[in-house]
Amino acid sequence: MKRLVTTVLAGAAAVCAVVASAPAASAESNTTTYAGCRGDLSRSVPITNASGTVLSRVQIWEYERYRLSEVCVKNVHVGGTVGKSMWTMVSIGSLYDRGDYSQYAGAIRRSGAWDGSYDIQVGGANPANPDRDYACMKVDGRIGDHWAPNIWLCWSNYL
Repeated sequence: MKRLVTTVLAGAAAVCAVVASAPAASAESNTTTYAGCRGDLSRSVPITNASGTVLSRVQIWEYERYRLSEVCVKNVHVGGTVGKSMWTMVSIGSLYDRGDYSQYAGAIRRSGAWDGSYDIQVGGANPANPDRDYACMKVDGRIGDHWAPNIWLCWSNYL
């Protein structure tokens, strides 16, 4: 019996040593990230694999108070990717958050005086009007080797 207890304790110690030495998730960001986004979910764009399974969703949130508006983006794991550490990235314009995440990347907030006059377009090239009556900023998302379709956040230049 004493030998069995010694073997079990030694095995448990080895498991604890492996768990303690496991590397922490790595992340890189050039902006402050937040746990959540304020306001209302405006758009949720799926990132799928080749068979059409949704791996994550790029969420775009809108918050408006007086003339101060805020757009917030996250890339949230769904289904079988929840809890699984995977390369996950989200960006809005030049601001980004990326790394090995098991839940989501972001949330990234971008403030401005958009006054609710912006529009979200999915797909295609930059839809900015050549007459310069509105401008667009790209929102990107990636999980593993899979990218979101083109997402454009556009706003009027006449504010």
